[in-house]
Amino acid sequence: MVFLIAIIIAVLDNPMQKWEDFDNAELKSNIEKAFEEINRNSSGIERIAQIDDWANGPRYKITYNNDIYYVYAYDNNQLASINKDLEGEAIYTNENVDFENTDSNSIVLKYGELGEYGKTVTYDGQNYIKYFLPEGEYEVEALVRNSMFFIEDTEIYKNSSGHDESKTLDTIELSDVGSKQNITLKANNCINLVINSSISLKKIN
Repeated sequence: MVFLIAIIIAVLDNPMQKWEDFDNAELKSNIEKAFEEINRNSSGIERIAQIDDWANGPRYKITYNNDIYYVYAYDNNQLASINKDLEGEAIYTNENVDFENTDSNSIVLKYGELGEYGKTVTYDGQNYIKYFLPEGEYEVEALVRNSMFFIEDTEIYKNSSGHDESKTLDTIELSDVGSKQNITLKANNCINLVINSSISLKKIN
């Protein structure tokens, strides 16, 4: 009985809205385009409800031809992924997230993308992307919620367990979009972005 009541409360807290009544036009368009990209006719989308947020933005539950899908979005209405369930792998991943950067003097770093400053570094046979910027002082701004990165020494050494490792010099966490912090990079430093993080950096004269 208690379990049934909990389900009813959860449904009432997150009512499913008809797709045609969903009024976020930009997000709606991006969701429809994503469904089309994975060969699912967007006309099959029936209802949507915003549920609990994920680490980097809002999350939505969608009914599509009586199936359930979960949409992971960013605060700028672009999609991160579409998943068939909350624990499973994504059936759609947005590889072209575009964060507006009106300042031409800023550098944008996005997890998983090399860009101008990224290089592939190998640890124990596994490849990772790290970012090597000119030394100096930078103002860092979060482009997504809970952006996080490490400032590391570029030297790779064997730890006591015999595994490749680099020394972490600082850990930066930016919880909100637009939150900022100043950092200093030296010639032997690099940036290691945590998964799904995106930041912009502006050099301070």
